Amino acid sequence: MKDNQLTLARYLVSEPWPMQRPDHVESNRAHGRREKRSLWCREVPKNAPLPGFPSARQMILVVRERLRLDGTPLDKDGPEVAYAITSMPTGAMTACDLANTIRGHWGIENRVHWVRDVTFDEDRSQVRTGAGP
Repeated sequence: MKDNQLTLARYLVSEPWPMQRPDHVESNRAHGRREKRSLWCREVPKNAPLPGFPSARQMILVVRERLRLDGTPLDKDGPEVAYAITSMPTGAMTACDLANTIRGHWGIENRVHWVRDVTFDEDRSQVRTGAGP
């Protein structure tokens, strides 16, 4: 969920997320750091659909924490918090499946858009017709 959906963003941020044990936790060590991703899933109440997204069935909270190998936080603002919604009904996918799907989306962002934006420098292209950029 991006910040351009202000009503939805306010709704998800104001939700009383259960901060007990997450539904899924994944940790790994690479690139000189340790990363921990925790995911909580909540069913959207049937009597209170999400504003602007009546087909949403689940709300998802993801907390990403990055640490140096010595244990000090890498991010000065603390863990990164992200919200997502899905029309997938509860029970159709496990929390692990949802985490992998979310992480896979960022893989697309990193692989495809990095090449287009940085390697090909598309953002500064002045060509505006057809498939020129």
